[in-house]
Amino acid sequence: SGALEEGPLKPLPLGDVARQINGTNELWLAMAMAYPAVADLPPAQLASLIAALVSADAVSRPQMSCAYGPSERVMEVVNGLGDDQLALAVLQDNHGVSLPLDIDLRLCGLVEAWTAGADWESVTGDCTLDDGDVARLLSRTSDMLRQVSHIPQLLPELRENARAAYKSMDRAPISELLR
Repeated sequence: SGALEEGPLKPLPLGDVARQINGTNELWLAMAMAYPAVADLPPAQLASLIAALVSADAVSRPQMSCAYGPSERVMEVVNGLGDDQLALAVLQDNHGVSLPLDIDLRLCGLVEAWTAGADWESVTGDCTLDDGDVARLLSRTSDMLRQVSHIPQLLPELRENARAAYKSMDRAPISELLR
């Protein structure tokens, strides 16, 4: 996966990124953040992609609907991540590791709308989740954006867009959860 140097175990830059991320599968999240096209996503779309990567941790409802779909650009990046996702799945399987490699697109449009300035009543009214589930998803996404914004091994554009997305998401009622 390119995270550790052979011989004496020493983390490579991808391993350093994974070490600084807190999530269910840190290596998968690091690989996704290191994918070059991710750095080109504007803040709201970056938040959307991160929501797709963390929503399984935040929302565990199999039956839900949302009026907001993923943007075309986010879909392109997700499709581009497919080869890395498959390669890591094979590597994990070969080593008996059973960590999820989730990408759940069902709510990423909702996160993109919130980050772009939609109000609380709109985002909660346009999906079948209760307010607590929406708040948990937005909070988890915000937390991951904050983490990404502080990882020096990631591209400066990505860190800057993560900071901008975090700031856009940091408003009531989510801001109260982040403090």
